[in-house]
Amino acid sequence: MARRQSDSRQATETLEEIESVFSRMADWVSENPRRFLLGLFALLATAALVGWVQSARAQRSAAAAADIGAIQAAFLAQMGANPGNPSFVEPANAESAREIRRDHAAQLLEAAARHEGSAAAAAARLEAGALLAEAGDSAEAAEAWRAAAQNAPKRSAVAATAWNRLAAAELDGAEASRLYEQAARVKRYPLARLALAQAARSAAEAGNTPRALALLEELEAEESSAGEEEGGLRNWLQQNTPWLAPLLPAPPPTPLPLPPELLTPLRELKIRHSTPTPPTAGVETPPATEAEAAAEAEAAETEAEAADGEGESAEKAPDSATSIEIIPTPPPAE
Repeated sequence: MARRQSDSRQATETLEEIESVFSRMADWVSENPRRFLLGLFALLATAALVGWVQSARAQRSAAAAADIGAIQAAFLAQMGANPGNPSFVEPANAESAREIRRDHAAQLLEAAARHEGSAAAAAARLEAGALLAEAGDSAEAAEAWRAAAQNAPKRSAVAATAWNRLAAAELDGAEASRLYEQAARVKRYPLARLALAQAARSAAEAGNTPRALALLEELEAEESSAGEEEGGLRNWLQQNTPWLAPLLPAPPPTPLPLPPELLTPLRELKIRHSTPTPPTAGVETPPATEAEAAAEAEAAETEAEAADGEGESAEKAPDSATSIEIIPTPPPAE
């Protein structure tokens, strides 16, 4: 009984506090109607401004996508593709195909400049770079991809795709490794693992073996740790909180294996540099003992003295030969 009275008293006090708050708010509004109206107007104006900005941004994105989509559709139609089908047979006239690609690449770059800052603009620059590369204009293609990477969000998949394409077209192995690694650092990029392996391969081709081995170790450690952590957390939750099992998200798909022709040379390079080199014939022998050193010194002195003696006898031999007088022998008496 006492507990019920206590709960009832507490509920009554809470209700009185709420009524007191509303009463004070009503009193303040009645005393300051102008301030209240100004505050309400500012709040509504801010909400309207935010909604207008979001609506304008959505309209600009839709307009940019429609503009760039129309250019791409016109390119496919001019190349002979069926409506709704992005594939086509390459025209017989190669020069005509190159001119079509260059023309539509220029249109895409102009559209990207008109809709600067949108995702469609970055996609347009990527597509323009691909068309220019197919037309044989590698320098212009690299410039378009570089502009796409610089104007896209730094950690976006679009920027990573642009860095990856720049790296694939780069002839300098060290610069290609740097660009591949820059693309691999974007975790949202679906081909981040492949880009990291390409960075290691390019570093090895450039002669930077330590960097190549470091990137390979990072790739292997990342693959093993990611799978172990995710599997361990999922198993722990299923064992300790089985009621949460139906609510767990589906496990991520198993990443595609990297091509063997990319990893095999790197692992062979790792094995060569981890195996100790056997001693060669040119390696210095350990120092001899004191007795052996004394014996060798004495033998060397004996050989030197013998060589000096031979030299002196060789010098005196000609003098003795010249001083000998030849006395004729008298004939025997009959």
